[in-house]
Amino acid sequence: MKEASDIREGLLGKYAEVPYATEPLWWDRRLGVPANLRTIRHYMEKYAPSIPTGCAFDEAAVMVPTPIVHEILTKDLLAAGWELFNEAADLVFTNPFGTRYTVEYTFFRHLAWPFRLEVMLLGQPAGRDQLVGFSPLHQALWYPNGDRPNWASHAEFPIPHLSFKVAEGMKFGQATDLLRGSGFVPAQVCQSTYGVFGYFIHNDAMRQVYVKPRINRRDEVAK
Repeated sequence: MKEASDIREGLLGKYAEVPYATEPLWWDRRLGVPANLRTIRHYMEKYAPSIPTGCAFDEAAVMVPTPIVHEILTKDLLAAGWELFNEAADLVFTNPFGTRYTVEYTFFRHLAWPFRLEVMLLGQPAGRDQLVGFSPLHQALWYPNGDRPNWASHAEFPIPHLSFKVAEGMKFGQATDLLRGSGFVPAQVCQSTYGVFGYFIHNDAMRQVYVKPRINRRDEVAK
């Protein structure tokens, strides 16, 4: 009978052309707020030439697993001079998977940075003790390649997306077509009580960080 290690080695040899699984882009508390912001800025600058003309990245998200971790990250940001300026909740429908999920957002801004931070907590509105609904894309970030993250460390949180508002006069479909033409692949498109948005990843991406175009009524109150 073959050992599991022999079987694994055989599979890896047989499927040598299959790429390694990619990990999310992590917000790492151990590095401090400024270092994580520089990482976000690096990826924004990397992808800025690929988004539609007239659009600019103005938001990055950090996803936390529990309300307690949300409080920890909030304290980090406030201590670093960020201002908590808005909160919102949403019910989201996902395509092509046909699932729904609830999510809570907290928005932060800083005069020295040209983008806001959205701290997102997939929703537990009834007691906050169980996940309500399911977002395939976001759950995959918590379980890269099927591995459960070490939440106990309160150290690493996925950065799911870098977002831009679709320019005035441009339709959402026009923006997504331009992204496809720049080498991006659609991963998940969502409809919500706040509008429509999508998640796109570049063909050559080495980390699971998504570009998120949005037409979102939330922006009228989250400027």
